[in-house]
Amino acid sequence: MSLVSASIYIIIVIIDATIIIPVLIILAGFIKSGAMPAINALTIDVTTKKNRNDAFSLLYLGQNLGYAVGPLTAGFLFINYIYLIFLIDAITTIFAVIPIIIFVKETLYKKTGFYLARDNLSINERPETGNALKILLKKPVLYGFALISIIFSFVYAQSTFSLPLYLEKVFSVNGPKYYGILMTINALVVIFVTMLLISFMKKFNPIINISLSGLLFAAGFGMLYFSNLFVFFIISTVIWTLGEIIQSVSSNVLIANYSPLTHRGRFNAIIFFISGAGFTAGPLLAGLFINYSGIKNIWPFMFILSVISSILMFLLYFIEKRTSKIEKPEN
Repeated sequence: MSLVSASIYIIIVIIDATIIIPVLIILAGFIKSGAMPAINALTIDVTTKKNRNDAFSLLYLGQNLGYAVGPLTAGFLFINYIYLIFLIDAITTIFAVIPIIIFVKETLYKKTGFYLARDNLSINERPETGNALKILLKKPVLYGFALISIIFSFVYAQSTFSLPLYLEKVFSVNGPKYYGILMTINALVVIFVTMLLISFMKKFNPIINISLSGLLFAAGFGMLYFSNLFVFFIISTVIWTLGEIIQSVSSNVLIANYSPLTHRGRFNAIIFFISGAGFTAGPLLAGLFINYSGIKNIWPFMFILSVISSILMFLLYFIEKRTSKIEKPEN
């Protein structure tokens, strides 16, 4: 899928039809996103419960290194060399895929219709047959997590929608510049803190970690209601970025620990599709709220939603403990 999206970017560079270019950009992004469930499934296949936190934190760190460099590069090229953005994207994608093709071996070993079982699998990872949705509905921890994550993604969406609008309201013409600074701080926190933070958080259950990230979202976004000085926006960004790191890595670990090895790719795709609904609807619903109540009042609302999501996730922890006791095989 990555190679297909790279090919589309090359087509964009070659053709001279501005009407179709937006359609091709959307198509390339859609196709490229389809690679993520496979990447996550591959990561799960080659890791165990002991090192999954480390693996996903390293993967998350690498992605954010790209996010930090990409917008900066695009900013310099946007005015006079916009087509180079697509060409560089295509080239870097191809160079990223080549070592995967050469060095990463296939993990989908099949034997009489099943994936080759591993001796270190937990009961929740054992192979299953049947429809992915039916199997998912037998795992309350996973579908509960997916539904609660809709709230998480809705709150997080405000970092790209309500936050720049609020900065423009508070700081006028300096709003866009300050937003750029905050996004740089966000990237720097991710780059320099991820490995240390996740090394500490891996001692705890991923559900507890995700619950904690909800409290960090509540504190980080909620304090903006009282903030008129830019220094408080910086503190806010650091706090909700810590929540972002914990939530992103721990979510992947949670999905990995509860996905049958026969359905890892499909479970990743389904769960992130469900949870992503919050991010998709975030700008629209937040825009309606802002029109009705004002931009400043969005932050107490985000505080309440974050606390609710944290409590729900904590309740899910008790469901997980109860389920694990029921499913624990007798000696």
